[in-house]
Amino acid sequence: MELTNKYRELGSVLRFRIQVKHRQSNCLLVLKEVIEQNKAIEATIIREVSLLQNLKHTNILTIVGVVIRNRQFCLITEYIEKGSLHSLCLDKIKYPFDWIKIITFGRDIASGMAYLHKHDVIHRDLTTLNCLVRRDDSVVVSDFGLSKLVQSIPSCRQKTEEKCSDHTTTNDSASIIQDSSFDTSNNTYVQRNHTPRLRRHHAYNHPRRHTVVGSPYWMAPEMIAGQPYDNSVDVYSFGTIMCQLILRTNADPDNLIRDAKTLCIEMNELMKLENFPINTPPILLNMTSQCISLDPRNRPCLIHVLDYWNNVYYIIIWTSITTGYISKLF
Repeated sequence: MELTNKYRELGSVLRFRIQVKHRQSNCLLVLKEVIEQNKAIEATIIREVSLLQNLKHTNILTIVGVVIRNRQFCLITEYIEKGSLHSLCLDKIKYPFDWIKIITFGRDIASGMAYLHKHDVIHRDLTTLNCLVRRDDSVVVSDFGLSKLVQSIPSCRQKTEEKCSDHTTTNDSASIIQDSSFDTSNNTYVQRNHTPRLRRHHAYNHPRRHTVVGSPYWMAPEMIAGQPYDNSVDVYSFGTIMCQLILRTNADPDNLIRDAKTLCIEMNELMKLENFPINTPPILLNMTSQCISLDPRNRPCLIHVLDYWNNVYYIIIWTSITTGYISKLF
């Protein structure tokens, strides 16, 4: 379908993105060019977009369809008012974050990603640049240009669900808070041996991939090393985003310290930085540390990250209502 038939072009909003308006509904939308394409993959583009159009979730960017502009395939998506979480994260003056805001951002991202994984989609390029913020500060996950639908494998989803039920996690958020702590004597994060962990990935439950794609600063170590990987790479990227939100910084190695050999983010080293907030909630450190584990099998399922977030969020709200303040939770 040609662009002029249904949409009116308004102007460029980002590189390779153009703001458009639907002629009948006057709804603002965004047009994004599919940069790499040829005749051989046009059918693939249309097929995958038609599948992605069926993904409907409040924390997933809505894909309206595909149009042709100047003989170039373009995606039409909903328009998100505030732009990327990346720009908000770095602008401390204009956008001050409290811990509730950071936890809410994390909950929204985990909700969207858990939905994608449930529908067999691996994003593979989850970054703060690809998380967009609505006017009401809710977050949507966008840019599936590098995402890949997991090939249909018998009982793959069933195994994933069985895997999630193999482990138990406590709903007692008070015990979670008490079991992970910030040791002020040497400025390190202490993970107690008996700390409840979120339910883990099992490699044998997921189709494994080898293609290296995505943004290196958010990329899981196994993907950088060219090793087989599964949807746990998105969990690592999510953990990297949470590190960014805690420190209000870029994701490059100068700001998020990596191990020289594994390239994995080192939480204990981050906590030695002068700009690391000493009042970071232990519950936030606990979850983030698990997500950036070097071993993919030790990273939690995003659906259980979401459960964890919801437990924390509702306790925070309840405590705020009943006591008038929340700092004692942290």
